[in-house]
Amino acid sequence: MSLRLRKWHRLRKCYEFQNVRKEGIAIHENYFIFQILTKLPKTDTPAQKLGVIASKKVGNAVRRNLGKRLVREVFRIYSRDLPHTCDLVVILRRKSQPFVFAEMVRQFLSCCKKIKSL
Repeated sequence: MSLRLRKWHRLRKCYEFQNVRKEGIAIHENYFIFQILTKLPKTDTPAQKLGVIASKKVGNAVRRNLGKRLVREVFRIYSRDLPHTCDLVVILRRKSQPFVFAEMVRQFLSCCKKIKSL
C-alpha cells in the first residue's frame, strides 16, 4: 500500500485550481483556507481531488513542503469525511506556524463538518 496520493487524486493543472477557487465555496480556519467544489460524478474521473497552495509567506521551501505533506496526509486519512465527489484546494496560511498535525486534523474535520451542514 502506497502512502502517497496518486496523480489522479491531485489537482495538477492551473485551470483546475482556478475552477475550484472561482466556483467553489471557501471556509476559513486558522491553519488554512478550505475551498471545495462538489461536482457531478463521472465514470472516468476519480471521486476526490486535492490541490495544496503554500505561498512564500508561509516560510521557506522546507516549511512550505512540510505543510503540504501534512495536508496531503490528513486528506489521505480523512477524505471519507468529505463529499464523495469533490475537488478541494487547501491554501496554507501564515498563522499555521509551527505545524501541529493534531491541530491540522481538528481543523480539517471541522471544515468537513461545515461542508456537510451546507
